Amino acid sequence: MKIEPLADNMHFFCDVAKLKFHEFSYLTGDETIESYLERQKTYVRDQLIPKAYVVINQLGSLTGTFTLKLEDLSSRLDLSPWFGSLVVAPKYRKQGIGAYIVNSAVRLAKDLGYSQLYLYTPNHEAWYAKQGWQLIERTLSGKFLVSVMSKAL
Repeated sequence: MKIEPLADNMHFFCDVAKLKFHEFSYLTGDETIESYLERQKTYVRDQLIPKAYVVINQLGSLTGTFTLKLEDLSSRLDLSPWFGSLVVAPKYRKQGIGAYIVNSAVRLAKDLGYSQLYLYTPNHEAWYAKQGWQLIERTLSGKFLVSVMSKAL
């Protein structure tokens, strides 16, 4: 598997937006696929961060995606940078790809000079804890209780 910027793989642009939409749109309830496509444009500009990445398998298929961003949770603008939007395509789940993505994102953030990385999750706190992330707090994001977590790089 390889991880590359989405900007270098624009043929996956719509597929990435669809993956994210199907995985996360319930969090706000008023999202559309169009809003995901529009917001995703932020992550394909010529910049170090925020940036979207794709995970591509040996056959050239989109296996997963994630982002590194400067901010991700409006109640915690004091924390930066953030790991977010981790999605493994459904047919590739339960194969260790999520852990591979998390470890790769941690290396990328460290290579960019960061010493700490943050994320929030509504339902995978235990899984991230197994990956070495520490709980900072539980807070509301909209109407959902989320776990804010950090990892020293």
